[in-house]
Amino acid sequence: MRTRVSAARGENHSAGVMGGSEKGGWYEGALRAMAGGVNLGLLDARGAEQVLERARRFGLEAPVCQRLPAVGAVAKERLRLAAQMALVRETMLDVVRVFEGFKCLVLKGYPLASVLFGEGSLERVSADVDVLVLPGDREEACARLRLAGYVPAVDEAPREWAYNQHAWRHQRTGVLVEVHWAVGFPELPHLGVGRCLLDAESVVLRGVEVGMASAAWGMVQLSVHLQQHLGFARGLLDLAAYVDVYGEAFVAREVEVLARGLGVWGVVSWGLRALEVLVWREGAFEGIERGGAVEMWARLSAESARECLVGEAPGRWGGTIAAVMPEVGSVEAIAMRAATMLVLDRPAMRLRGALYATLLGPHEVGRRLSRAGLERWLGPG
Repeated sequence: MRTRVSAARGENHSAGVMGGSEKGGWYEGALRAMAGGVNLGLLDARGAEQVLERARRFGLEAPVCQRLPAVGAVAKERLRLAAQMALVRETMLDVVRVFEGFKCLVLKGYPLASVLFGEGSLERVSADVDVLVLPGDREEACARLRLAGYVPAVDEAPREWAYNQHAWRHQRTGVLVEVHWAVGFPELPHLGVGRCLLDAESVVLRGVEVGMASAAWGMVQLSVHLQQHLGFARGLLDLAAYVDVYGEAFVAREVEVLARGLGVWGVVSWGLRALEVLVWREGAFEGIERGGAVEMWARLSAESARECLVGEAPGRWGGTIAAVMPEVGSVEAIAMRAATMLVLDRPAMRLRGALYATLLGPHEVGRRLSRAGLERWLGPG
């Protein structure tokens, strides 16, 4: 396991995350577009509170709070975020110690934030801990969590036909830990957990060596996360920060090779194309897909995120795309999730993914069809 230098961006952070490119960086450009070009630091107390309330809807409290004047509700939110960050990061370090002895890595969270923004930054604050383990190690991981004071967050067996993780909640602190046995949901192509863990790197955080996804796998995972949340605004910001750190050329080399091999280059292209549209930088990424379903979803993501923090709020459908959780009914959300499968690279993958997402989703019909063994007919991911 290679050791990655922590805080790749942290030393440069004083220039703001603005220093990523000649045009101010992808991250700052995306956030500026979401704020409609408004200088958030110049808002009065009332305007700041209104923007903060909107930011909560889209999961953007952390970056927005760093730019708003520290008055009233904003000051309180900064304190809350600092406390949440300290608690969740300490939990993550404890979980890494609990899982000592078998292969695992932390998805997103503290390791990603330290690489993108630097140790101690409040630019990206996680609400839970996501750990990826080999499928064969899942039961052992859950048993160790139980001994460490965690209980299942939902009183039912893991829904393997619909999800890729099992959530556990600490009885005292309430912090959620999700044990993942797959990189993506089951309707996606098989993304090779073993290979992801084999390619993993490590970062040293507070004296603890923590496994994290390699640079290429990290971008693939963030792109898959964007798809699972229907193209949400916070996912676009994560990708923007990632590009600022690793550069456009990295995307066209390591990431494209990996993503094409997995059948998810269209998924990666969706997020990157959305960034081009959002910050008005056409053609910045070489080789990405720019037509069909990829173009459709990229434009929907970009236009739903644009000015989401100010002015007229995104409507029902735009809010569903930009917000962290869908803002439409379960039937519509399932249909949208199935439609995201159209960005997969091959026709057979698209057909299987759409059928799987529709028939075996997190609903009662999915439970019944799972018990009937429909997964066997749809085949492996």
